Amino acid sequence: MADLWERSDLVLKAEPGTWRCIVAGQTLGPLSLQNLIDKLLIGALDEQSLVARDDSEFLPLEEVAALAAHVPAARAARGARLQRRSRRQKATLVVLALGLLAGASALGWQALQRRGRQQLAEQRVQAHQMAVQQEADTLRVAAEAAQKAAATPMELVPLVSLGRPQDVRLPAPTPKPPVAGTHRRRKRQRHKRPPAEVQSCLLTQQMVFSTLRGALGAINHCVVAAKRGPQQFMLPSRLALSFVVQPGGRVVDFAVEDAPLRRGPLRDCLAQVFTRLRFPVTHGAACPVTLPLKVGP
Repeated sequence: MADLWERSDLVLKAEPGTWRCIVAGQTLGPLSLQNLIDKLLIGALDEQSLVARDDSEFLPLEEVAALAAHVPAARAARGARLQRRSRRQKATLVVLALGLLAGASALGWQALQRRGRQQLAEQRVQAHQMAVQQEADTLRVAAEAAQKAAATPMELVPLVSLGRPQDVRLPAPTPKPPVAGTHRRRKRQRHKRPPAEVQSCLLTQQMVFSTLRGALGAINHCVVAAKRGPQQFMLPSRLALSFVVQPGGRVVDFAVEDAPLRRGPLRDCLAQVFTRLRFPVTHGAACPVTLPLKVGP
């Protein structure tokens, strides 16, 4: 190998001349021998490239003694370049793969989050629809019970009784204020002012009793249905009801005072019945009424 390099150096020194080469179909030159060697080492030329000295015939580079000695070094340099290029390509592919994996993971996580939110929204909608359906079913059952109660003849009312008109509790009448100008020297007595809704309640016990007696069949139907339903063991012997009669005769704020029966089919059925009631029209304020119903066995 040393002899080969020495011969190459001798050739370089002995044959300075001018050279030409063909690259990509184009003739380059004049070039020095060192220019050809540099091009060979950087990969611009290979052992099959055509070169010529001065005006001589073009020959493959590996057949020219002055250049053939540098072919192994050029091959080694080309192999190193290919390895570096391969490593760069692999590194690029790894980076791209990691980027794609990260993007896919992010997209998958976002898709899972969207799916979770969609499922949660669907569950909420279903729960709302179920609640609305249950409420509609309850109102429908109460309406059907009230319709059946309206068609029930009076002779089928042995289970519920109203008692006496005196059992209907209404707000006490408002005491009259003292006449102005009398007993000026007496110590003024403070009169507690009643609530606004009972200041001028003109509804009487007999009015309430007469109106409820006409709806006794519907009330009895609700109680009979409760006796046959899941609330049969909760019915007391006296069922306390409360409601407010407006001046126009309509009923609002109906409630069953017994705690176990404040909700359920019996309360809904009775609320339907009392909502349809019409008491005599008065010119006073709204009247709160408390009514005890006697429930038979």
